[in-house]
Amino acid sequence: WRCRHAGLLTSCSSSSDGRLLVCAADPQNSIYISDAASGQTLHHVGDHHRSTITRCRFDPQSQRVATVSADRSIKLWDLLAHKTTVSINSNHNNVVSDCCFTNNGSFLCTASWDKSLKLWDLQAGGFRSQGGTTLQRGHEGSVSS
Repeated sequence: WRCRHAGLLTSCSSSSDGRLLVCAADPQNSIYISDAASGQTLHHVGDHHRSTITRCRFDPQSQRVATVSADRSIKLWDLLAHKTTVSINSNHNNVVSDCCFTNNGSFLCTASWDKSLKLWDLQAGGFRSQGGTTLQRGHEGSVSS
C-alpha cells in the first residue's frame, strides 16, 4: 500500500508486534498512526507539538506513542484513551532529537542537541517535580540518537 501525507515525514516507527506504524509530519507537527497491513489511518493527532517532531516511537506494549520535538517537549499519546496523557516541557536546553523506551516501558531516554541524554521515570512520575535524570555527562557535541 501507499499513503500520502501533506508535508515532510520527519520520523516513522513500527510497533513491537508489527501491527501499527506511527509517522510524524512537518509542518503540521502531527502524528499519524496507521494499520501496517492495510495502510488505513487509525488516528491523526494534529498540532501535537509547537515545532517539528524529531522522533516518534511506540512503547514496548504498543499502548503509547512518545514524541519529542524541536520545541524541547516530550509527549505521550495513549492509543486506548485517544489523548495525550503526558506532556513534559523538558529541561533540555536545545532540540530533543531522539527518544527510546526501556524494555519494560517504565523509562524513556531522550537525546538532545544540548549534548545530554536524560532518563525519565514514567512509572513513578518523579520527573514532574525534578525533571529528567542527566546521563553520561561529557558529550562534546550534540547527541542525535
